[in-house]
Amino acid sequence: MWNGRYADAARILRYLFDLPAMENTPISALHLIVAWNEAMAFLSAAYQTDVYPQILKIFRFALRLTEPQYGLLLCKGNTGVDKTVQMGLGGLFLSPDVNALWYSVCRIVRNEAVRRGDEETAAQATKIIDGVEVGFRRVFFNEEVGYLRAGANRDLSPAALEIHHNSLTLGYDYPYGMYLMRDIAERLAHYQSHQLYHPFGHRAVAIDSPMPSGWWKFVHMNQHNGHEMKLQRTANNVAEIHRVMDEAMKRSDRWKNAEETTNFSRFSIHPDQVCDWQTFAATAQMEALRAGMAGILRHRGGLCYLPAKDSGTVCVQGVPMSNYRIAVAVSGSGSFAVLKCAGKTVKGTLQLPTDVICDVNETMQVCRTDDRPSYPVLLTAIDMPICKVAAHGNRLSLECGDTAHTPITWYAKAVPTVCVNGQEIAIVWDAASGTVTVDRLWKTGDVIEVIVG
Repeated sequence: MWNGRYADAARILRYLFDLPAMENTPISALHLIVAWNEAMAFLSAAYQTDVYPQILKIFRFALRLTEPQYGLLLCKGNTGVDKTVQMGLGGLFLSPDVNALWYSVCRIVRNEAVRRGDEETAAQATKIIDGVEVGFRRVFFNEEVGYLRAGANRDLSPAALEIHHNSLTLGYDYPYGMYLMRDIAERLAHYQSHQLYHPFGHRAVAIDSPMPSGWWKFVHMNQHNGHEMKLQRTANNVAEIHRVMDEAMKRSDRWKNAEETTNFSRFSIHPDQVCDWQTFAATAQMEALRAGMAGILRHRGGLCYLPAKDSGTVCVQGVPMSNYRIAVAVSGSGSFAVLKCAGKTVKGTLQLPTDVICDVNETMQVCRTDDRPSYPVLLTAIDMPICKVAAHGNRLSLECGDTAHTPITWYAKAVPTVCVNGQEIAIVWDAASGTVTVDRLWKTGDVIEVIVG
């Protein structure tokens, strides 16, 4: 999709959805729903086919594997534990990376059910979403250590060996993972940049871990750079992104591939693994560079910039925009930004509105700055296209381009008033970041006004 091969992407998705009994491999099948949702940000109507029956089949099969208290999804593994017995986990258990995936899938399914008037499915998904939002931190986050547990047993008790692997923030690769982990992002990023520090990037396992295999402590796994660097960006730790990716790019240039694992242990028990092996980290490296370093995100709501304090110039060439491509150039210095298309400033938003068109071969400019405007600015509306954005004085107004239950986040200099179609609504205000978030059902054509003062 990022390479503009829309027909191939659509054909592959359709093939996978039509595989017999695809729902019987729930983790793979859930990833397919996330991939389909992302494809909707790229594929024109000519390439789209109705896969809702297959989505329902996958979702309802997964519902049978949830625990009763929070609706967390049981599984037989996670991305960082090859032998779960080493963690004290056996049979079906709970994993944070799988449940971050499950949370995003449930939000995607609910939105599609709402659009189709499927009230039963929307209610089922809502129950899971509400439960996971409470249970995820309670079950998976170790408050003392400041990192996610490797997993939990069916009775919600933690794994015998709680803290294990860098891969557990994989939820940042899913559209709603950033929102799910918003309250613990800075602590997760701190753990990775400090406890997992290695001159070549991040260790897979902390040096002081009681993990019985010491080999893990001297392995850097490049296929996790994508979600790790996006996490660091949300924690405003851009220096860590540059440190890790500078080394990753040196090694990619040297070996002319995107190696999955770099092994610095030279343990005699692994005589055939004294250096590097496997080459399937290209997607993660691309995601780390584009989203982590450049701050360019893409979801069903459109193209957007995730601000963080940075400087220097970076350009992302060939970004697909329906049937053509543009370049996105990020320059300047500061922790905030303004967008420009065709030389004109797009006021009031860091997510490109659907009615602002960058012509083919044009460059969308992201100009960093520390000067934040008096009017509110939309940061991101996950899976929600927006249009008719107008900002002036202390006001911002915009229109919703779809129907979806999703969080929308704005920057504001002070606690704002938010109105939908003229009616004031409840908000969540974060004074530390100067952001306001509203997570609710928005409908196509809703007019949102954000007023400061």
